[in-house]
Amino acid sequence: MLVVQLKVGVLERGTRIVVRAIDQEIAGTIAPFGIRPGQKAGLFTVPVPGKAIANKKVSLLVEVLEKGAKAVRAATKAEIEDAKLVFIPVAERVKKGKP
Repeated sequence: MLVVQLKVGVLERGTRIVVRAIDQEIAGTIAPFGIRPGQKAGLFTVPVPGKAIANKKVSLLVEVLEKGAKAVRAATKAEIEDAKLVFIPVAERVKKGKP
């Protein structure tokens, strides 16, 4: 399983981060709650959809939807301070009664 860890900086109250695959399908939404004004939102993990992976490359759109806005915009470096891809090994489940 592949995930992206996003280190989110200071956001205005009610602002959400939307992570999409290149085909516009939403992979995840970050909506920090209870963060004090001026405080960084923290580290969030979003699963990377298979559609976002092609030719050994990952393509994701990271957008910001501000409270009351009708359209998204690109995230700034201050809003998304860092992004890292993390591979999480996943074992296949074995059904009962089968080896």
